[in-house]
This record gives sequence, structure tokens and C-alpha cells, in this order.
Amino acid sequence: MATTYDWSDLKAIPQNDGGKPLAPISYNAEYVAAMNLLRGVMAVEEYSERALALTAEVIEMNPAHYTVWEYRSRILKSIGKDIVPKDKRLVPDGDEDFDIVDFADWLNATSLDNPKNYQVWNYRQLLEPVRSDNPESKIFYLMELELVRDVISDDTKNFHAWSHLKWVVNRVSERYEESGGSSTISKADSDDKAQEKTAEESDFTEVFSLKGQLKFSDLFIEEDVYNNSAWSYRYFVHSQWGILSKVELAASEERFNEEINYVKERIALAPQNEAVWTYLVGIYDKYDHDAHPLDELESLCIQYAAADHIESSHALELLLRIYEQRQDKAKASAALDTLEKLLPMRSGYWEYKRRSLG
Repeated sequence: MATTYDWSDLKAIPQNDGGKPLAPISYNAEYVAAMNLLRGVMAVEEYSERALALTAEVIEMNPAHYTVWEYRSRILKSIGKDIVPKDKRLVPDGDEDFDIVDFADWLNATSLDNPKNYQVWNYRQLLEPVRSDNPESKIFYLMELELVRDVISDDTKNFHAWSHLKWVVNRVSERYEESGGSSTISKADSDDKAQEKTAEESDFTEVFSLKGQLKFSDLFIEEDVYNNSAWSYRYFVHSQWGILSKVELAASEERFNEEINYVKERIALAPQNEAVWTYLVGIYDKYDHDAHPLDELESLCIQYAAADHIESSHALELLLRIYEQRQDKAKASAALDTLEKLLPMRSGYWEYKRRSLG
């Protein structure tokens, strides 16, 4: 990698720990040599392919070195490289000497090896193509989605990957809605527009549609119904472009009912699953209260929190909330009696709730 380049013209800069460091870090010789070179490169602000190779070498030895990640992004922007492989490029870059495919492979391999590294996810976002009308932009977002899927498949609750996915989806929606494109998530379900589309365009529209992203969350919910990350992401999708969207609220009644049925089926699989009950309450809290007040869930709650058979403390707690909103003190007090027995570790909270009944 970096060792294949001639560095004789560059002055390496050793690390300055002061005259007598109290506890110097014992770096290996290879890392010391690479960092000395990198300090020299950064001192003269060299943006070149050999500098790019050097950053890769340092990152492989120390993936958490955020300064190197930041400098690497500056190099790429300076020499005009990006993450999109040549075989998927729609606009030739005219530079056949630099193998961009190797770079994309390197970054993905590094990301998969360090899936909980803050720097690698931030770096990937820095590589976003500047212009949304660049045909390669859509390929970039598809590649990011594929990488996220690979990471989450191995670690289904990886916070960084789920957060990056939200960033990708937000950027797609913002950029293509602003530019008046037809491939926004909020418009992607309007498939009756007869337009010629390339294979890449069709993939992009399908994947970044409301249906496509709900399907993505469903993959991981089906694998583990307790996956709170997947439920949280599903709520995010609906909040932005689904049944909770103010733009689509008037036309979302059918979607709302479909989603509630979907949730009820998952509750039946695991009644004591806090994630699904939280999701259900969130949907009702954000939806049109006049059309669907929370108390219409009373019968569902009773199904799992009958007086003689409590399958779900979450159902009972939701019943308590319904009774509070209805100002039914007798039923609310009875629900509190049971909750105090089921969850004595929250006794202080139950006392507070009882006092609030008046």
C-alpha cells in the first residue's frame, strides 16, 4: 500500500511528546513510521493517491483515529474520487489509473470490521455526492443501504447502522423532493406515472419507497419481534412518510388500519414485548385523535390484562392511561392495585400516579 510509493521527497515529522514524557505510549515501529509520514503529509497539505494509501494504512492499524479519517475525506474531495465503483458509474471520470473499486471494497471491509466505530460512519456521510442531479448519487445511497443491511444482519441492534440508515433515508427524501424528482419516498407509491426508467432508477424508487422501507424493518421484526431498533425505525418511517405524515394524513386511514392489524399480530406473538406496545401507543399519540382516540384500544388491552389473567403488564399500564384520560378513577385505581403487585419495584411511580388521580 503506502510502502509501494517513493517518499524520499517528503520530510517525516516524529511525534513530539516533550522532553521527558511521564508515560509514553509504546507504539510498534510500523505505526510510528506511518504516522511520522502522515504528519509530514498533513504539514504540507498533500492531497494525492499516495497520501490516500497512507491514510488507509494508518486506519487499518488504528481505526479510531478520527483525524486520519477527516484528512482522508479531504484527500478524496481534492482529487475528485468518490465511493461509486467504476463498473456502476453512469458518468465516466476519465481517470483509468486509479482503481475506485478497490477503494469501495476497502471501505466496506473496514466498515464491516469496525461496525461500532463512530468515525467510519461519519466518514461515509462525508462522501455523499454534492449534487443530487448527479446520476451517481442514487447509486451512492443504494450502496449505503446495502452496507447497512450487511451490518444489521450481523448485529441487529447496531445503533450506528440504524442511525446511518435514517440519515440515508432522510437525505434521499430531502434531496429528491427538493429537486422535484419523482423518486422521493413521499411520492414513490404513485406508480401510475408512466415513465421510462433505467434499472438503477427502478431499484432506487422501489427501495426508497414507504413500502420498501417498511419491508426492510419487517425483515428484522420477523427475525426477532423484540428488536426495539427495528420497531423504532418503523416508527421513524411512518413519522416521515407514512400514516403519521401530515401531507398524507387525509389519505392514510387504510394504512393506519393495516398497521394496527400488523401490530396486533405481533402482540399476539409476545404479549410482554415492551417494544411493540410502545410502538402502538406512539402511533396513536401521533395520529388523528378525533378519528382514533386511544381508548379504542381498551378491548385489546383487556384481552392481555384481564383481572384473572395478566399476560402483559404493558397492556395493563396502557389500560391505566386510558382510564386516566377517561377520568374513570375507580377503574384506574383497580389497575394501579394490580400494577403495584406485579411491579413492586416501581412503587414510587405508582404512588405518584395514585396521587395524580385526586
